[in-house]
Amino acid sequence: MERTANAILQTERADVKIRGPVITEILKDSLAATALVQDKPFTDEDVVKTRLAILLVAPYAHLRVFPSYWEHIVYSSIIARHIAQNVGSDQLYPYEAEVLQFFDDVGSLVIPHRYFRKNVVNRLFDRNIGVRQNLEAKHPPIPQILGRGKVVISINDLTLPQIILDLADNLGKLNPDGAPFSIAQKKRYNETQLRRYAGGIFASERFGLRALAEKGKQKLAIDLVFDEIEFLRMRYGITIEEICKDAFEEFSLQNNQRYLRNLNEAQETLDPKVDETLKRPPVETVVFDAGGVLFQDADSALFKGLASFFSQAYEDVILAMNDLNPEAFGNKISEEEYLRRFWDKMGQPYPENLDQARAPFRQPEIYNPINGMQDLVRSLAQNPNIQLYVLSDCIHPVATTVFNWIAKEYPQIPPDHILISSRINTAKIETNSPAFQILLKRLSNPNPQSVLFIDDNPVYTTTARARYGLRSIHFRENDPARLDEELKRAKLI
Repeated sequence: MERTANAILQTERADVKIRGPVITEILKDSLAATALVQDKPFTDEDVVKTRLAILLVAPYAHLRVFPSYWEHIVYSSIIARHIAQNVGSDQLYPYEAEVLQFFDDVGSLVIPHRYFRKNVVNRLFDRNIGVRQNLEAKHPPIPQILGRGKVVISINDLTLPQIILDLADNLGKLNPDGAPFSIAQKKRYNETQLRRYAGGIFASERFGLRALAEKGKQKLAIDLVFDEIEFLRMRYGITIEEICKDAFEEFSLQNNQRYLRNLNEAQETLDPKVDETLKRPPVETVVFDAGGVLFQDADSALFKGLASFFSQAYEDVILAMNDLNPEAFGNKISEEEYLRRFWDKMGQPYPENLDQARAPFRQPEIYNPINGMQDLVRSLAQNPNIQLYVLSDCIHPVATTVFNWIAKEYPQIPPDHILISSRINTAKIETNSPAFQILLKRLSNPNPQSVLFIDDNPVYTTTARARYGLRSIHFRENDPARLDEELKRAKLI
């Protein structure tokens, strides 16, 4: 049954009452000596302390806080500092711009999926933490820009600090492939925003969508961005493209990437103190991906083996599989159809039967356990309160080989707990895939927070957490010790 707006609102209020106070207390304590609260000039030390404060509250972030949020606050704050540095005005100093932009969207930690409501939470955090009122006024008035209250008609309605921070906020985004958001993309951004918030149930969200869509009512937020770019070019001789390029180079530096990794890992913590505070149930099911978690990534070895068998270039095998695999992972085409197409792409006649056709894919020797994982699974299996599962994307021709290998090398995982995409007819890689719903149904629909999903692909761990409410950990083959530490921290092993 579809939940009513009132029921959803009550649930969100209850969640805010849990997360809000603990995040407020951590931020209040961590930021008390910074220029956000104290009447003093901003320095690089304020940047360090603000970053540390956000890292400390990351474990308490809402499930729907995506990695893109962490990327955005870091990248956009660097852009803000670069713009302020080039402007050279005492209305907004560089480190001040960086801290204000970094801290501006802190409400998303509590309610990230409500377009206007999180802006209200932003300001509540400011007041409860004690952020100086003169600093609050430097933030761009987002509701007014989108048509609420005293509507922003043009760039003349904004102060210089508001122009800088609004521009940084709009340009400080990354594409899914990690490339920086281009200014040309911004011209189409109102369309993506409309899709993102389609179906919003609260009046404030519907109002925001109208503001984004109705050109006759006001100057669109998107158009305003280009006015800001032109204003800075004409008044201060600033080329925003160059600033974004320099800012992205800085964003890509090792220290910033390490900080982003720390933020993502903090959000995945299994710390019992965090679980107790957020009233999470204990973990009862641990679900592993196969390739890259239970065994070393074998794709390259499989491609080489196929290239050798068919006397084809390695790159041609990759092209063929990239073309066919999206349909095959979730069994959208039969195994026979897949193999017929593959043999045709390899320029070879199809064999007499299906068994001969799949023979080149049978390469059990290419699968090798990741160091330490067999011991870890054995330890988990000794916990009577934990059940073990596998959820893995795998095409039909190798599914049996992978299934048999897991059953042999990880006998603690029952065979009927090994869920292979081509056998359950859906894959994690598919857009809006029901794979996690199928998993939860197999588990008799428990509280999703009692299920821990481990995968080497951060897209899937994010989907499991943000879309379906599971606990998740991004497993890195070069850092298996972290998984071991988290499981020990939670007393699962």
